[in-house]
Amino acid sequence: MRPIHRPDKVLNPVRGLLREELMSRLTFKLETKRHVENAEIPLLVVGQDKVTNNTAFVNYSSKVREDGNITHVAGFGDDTYVDLYELREYKDMWMFSEMQDNMKQQAEMLQPGHKYLFTVARINRLPGTTNGELLSIAMRNDEGNPKIFPTFE
Repeated sequence: MRPIHRPDKVLNPVRGLLREELMSRLTFKLETKRHVENAEIPLLVVGQDKVTNNTAFVNYSSKVREDGNITHVAGFGDDTYVDLYELREYKDMWMFSEMQDNMKQQAEMLQPGHKYLFTVARINRLPGTTNGELLSIAMRNDEGNPKIFPTFE
């Protein structure tokens, strides 16, 4: 590119468009993480920092198939949507309430202080440079908050 093409202004948007277009064709290195809703079944995920090449998204992940390709939600919209997960520290919420047997088993399985995936949104593209910009494109519920879809059906 020559100076007349303004590479300082053009290159980053072109890189972003190219990365977004290639996202469905790229193969990623799998990571195994556990979801807070069903920690017995590990999910294969890839960090969004690797997908977007942006370290601001280090705590966000999306599911991938065993072949390393991102798993799009089949039959939802135009099949370009992915579920977005955030890695958070688990805090024991059952501590002060009475627990039923199945809740007690799950509470014992989840370890306070360990990190688990939490579902935070369903998105269809990966723009932006901040967490707020990433979540701004999420599917919304009636209250205007990101809509949470079940991970395990």
